[in-house]
Amino acid sequence: MTMGMWRRGGVITVALAVVAVALSLSAASAFGHPRPHDRHGDSPAFTISSVVYATASGSFPAATCSGPGALLYPGLTRCLIFTVQNLRHHQITVTQITAALDPAYPSPPPECAGGYLQLPTFTGTLVVPAMSAASTPGEPLTLKDSGTNQDACENFLYHFTYSGTASAPTRTDLDLSATPDPAGLGAAVTLNAHVTGDSHDASATPQGTIAFYLCTVPTCTGTTKLSSVLVDETGSATYATSTLPEGENHLFAVFTPLLGTWAGAQSQTVVEVVGSVVDHDHDHGDHDDSRSPDLTRDHGHHPHHDSFTLSCGSSSRPHCGTGR
Repeated sequence: MTMGMWRRGGVITVALAVVAVALSLSAASAFGHPRPHDRHGDSPAFTISSVVYATASGSFPAATCSGPGALLYPGLTRCLIFTVQNLRHHQITVTQITAALDPAYPSPPPECAGGYLQLPTFTGTLVVPAMSAASTPGEPLTLKDSGTNQDACENFLYHFTYSGTASAPTRTDLDLSATPDPAGLGAAVTLNAHVTGDSHDASATPQGTIAFYLCTVPTCTGTTKLSSVLVDETGSATYATSTLPEGENHLFAVFTPLLGTWAGAQSQTVVEVVGSVVDHDHDHGDHDDSRSPDLTRDHGHHPHHDSFTLSCGSSSRPHCGTGR
């Protein structure tokens, strides 16, 4: 007898649903047609996909899975790996992923569901770098032998949903100013940077360091680090220099958090004019403001699903299960 469950479908698309710094990922059934519910209209924060393998390297959670995928037999356990793709510019930490049967689709026969169907669950710490992916250890996927005839399970198409939780740093914004502007050649120019956190606690101030940079070309593809200063209790850092070259100086600052609960940030670019003759009508033309993405205000979920098919029947074992 052969009894197979084939994985159909693909990526499950998920969005952030945040309380404080907690993310919530969820998925429901849909064949590649996500239904966004993000009230801010942002793109999904990350996606979840899975692959089923024949065997695990050892006990679960398994360090590796191997062998041809997706065939499942009564009483045998297969090895499923979740992969999380982080679409944000900041690291996230996934702590739980669970699978469930999608209630929008018909339920499996009683001898192929309930206590006979063991779905995979991940619990732990999965760090997913910004704009990158990470995979969980192998988790068990099992259809238990009911001890009765399980032929009714043949060719049944399972629809799974995934849900879980993760954490992400709180957004920060960084503002930079330079004074006086314009400045005479050799005169002191003071750079003032101020970082704020998008937190429910108005008194919370991001702690860390702010580095000040001088662009060696106007496009800032080349830079020189001027200094790095600790942020004070008000979220500010100041650096003074009298060595800026004559002409237009393109400057920006970068905040690096001390704790992982805060996100890093980069300021807008400011233009400081230095020289004995300056144009008082000079347009500073601030450049792209690449502040950190908002990870604390995304809500909703973007559903998709994975599905599995069960099949049985052969000359050696004409029935599913041990019953006759």
